[in-house]
Amino acid sequence: MKTPYLVFDERVYHHNLNILKSVSDNTGCKFLLSLKAYIPYHSASLTNKYFDGVSCSSLNEYRIAEEYFNLKNHFYCPAFSETDLIETCSEVVVFNSIQQYKEFYHLVPNKTHKHLRINVEYKTETSYNPNLPYSRLGITNAELDRSVLGGINGILIHSLCDQGSEELSEVVDILENNFSDVLHQIKYLNLGGGHAITHPNYNIDKLEKLLNYISNKYNVQVILEPSEYVFYGVGKMKTKVLSVFKNDKNIAILDSSVYNHMPTILEHDKFEWSIEEGKPNEELEHVYILGGPSCLSNDVFGSASFNSPLKVGDVITLTNQAPYASTRSNWFNGVRKPGLQVLDLNGEIKLTKDDTYESYLKSIIQ
Repeated sequence: MKTPYLVFDERVYHHNLNILKSVSDNTGCKFLLSLKAYIPYHSASLTNKYFDGVSCSSLNEYRIAEEYFNLKNHFYCPAFSETDLIETCSEVVVFNSIQQYKEFYHLVPNKTHKHLRINVEYKTETSYNPNLPYSRLGITNAELDRSVLGGINGILIHSLCDQGSEELSEVVDILENNFSDVLHQIKYLNLGGGHAITHPNYNIDKLEKLLNYISNKYNVQVILEPSEYVFYGVGKMKTKVLSVFKNDKNIAILDSSVYNHMPTILEHDKFEWSIEEGKPNEELEHVYILGGPSCLSNDVFGSASFNSPLKVGDVITLTNQAPYASTRSNWFNGVRKPGLQVLDLNGEIKLTKDDTYESYLKSIIQ
């Protein structure tokens, strides 16, 4: 295939899904596939076997979920339009504010579960924390109108970002201290995403004890949507060296753009990625600053090192690149999006797909 392209390995995906299944079997919790991280349309049959539902945040995500996945649809958005709710038949609708709930409650069918997103105001050192002061995401304790709870049967909280069960335990403590009355009135508690469940260092035993404690004490169905960690280690980005030169330090330009294809590397300093042919640091003998082909000055992966000098035409493999590589990729500067190669459970190629000029043209010519 023409680089850059993403290799999606169903074998690793299946391994991650089995981790989730084990947690579900031991606790009774349910898992949602969050489409914001990656949409595995090419592996729908496998996906449908392991998830209880799909988490959507827009009408487009809702439609693709309806088309490709045979799962319950949970629809959340920081602010719905009237059209959003008229055109959907989600099993669950999650309102982000009391104002939206009161304005649009009548548009939601009686059989649809109505949930509220709660902001527990959990303080943690991460730029992605949705519970920071003045957040637009969720209802704080001070703003929660308890009088509406009679029409609500569930709440969603999202307080973590690539974090462990230790941090989740802190969140649950805050939840119990400030919202214990709410917990006793609901049937469903969605603990959101940000759980690094499939990471080798994640304390699953602590997670399972915590989930069992919550569900038993409050008699609630616990739900999790671990987002990008469903796809931890599943994808590899194949990219080619286009140019090698020196500006005090060695620089290598790749045909894959950080800004266009992997913006999480730019935004999240703790995002894990590595290089199969080298190290994402200066540990080895030959050190290079790896950059992308766009005109943005910060289109830079960072420093990487190799045992041998890089040459034009060398292919570099960046690992852990499935999360957000497709859902957040763009055509800035007209840089082509990565192609896709899917490996099935036997390691055989089941799908190849390349980006085209026609796709780019359609995206900008309305």
